[in-house]
Amino acid sequence: MVYIFFTDGFEEIEGLTVVDVLRRADVQCQMVGMGKTQITGAHGIRIETDIEISQLDDQAILEAEMIVLPGGPGTESLKTSLSLNRIANEVNDNGKYLAAICAAPTALSAFGLLVGKKFTCYPACIEDIPEGKHLDEKVVRDGQIITSKGVGTALEFALELVSVLKDDDTADQLSHTMVMHY
Repeated sequence: MVYIFFTDGFEEIEGLTVVDVLRRADVQCQMVGMGKTQITGAHGIRIETDIEISQLDDQAILEAEMIVLPGGPGTESLKTSLSLNRIANEVNDNGKYLAAICAAPTALSAFGLLVGKKFTCYPACIEDIPEGKHLDEKVVRDGQIITSKGVGTALEFALELVSVLKDDDTADQLSHTMVMHY
């Protein structure tokens, strides 16, 4: 199971693109609301998540293959969430994947998970992650950490998640189906 965390002020393209692409690839995922299930994105788009963070029990966290953090102004709420910090560190300790896009790698940094790791993020956030090594690339994978720059890289980010969770062939097939290379 993949859990994608949504908070008010999330960047809609970054969060919903991941959900859409993972579901196209038949990857089980759930949208998780931070404290509630009715969430409003940075551009006023309202969504209803599948569950809220308090419903993730220890067994669900143990069985998680990956957690995904969309960016946007809501990232500040992600960074300060003790529950999300605990979940991210448990997922990391279990050797599973952590993925973040745009400003959200700053949450991974706040949780102490980017020490010595290569990453990318929204350009204005680079200085907020002093303990990692920034790479100027669309998507960066360093072990179990996957990061991406922002809205314009959301499809590449989502397809990288498919490559990791399924395989490269599935990601390539989706890429062609979505007419990304024509």
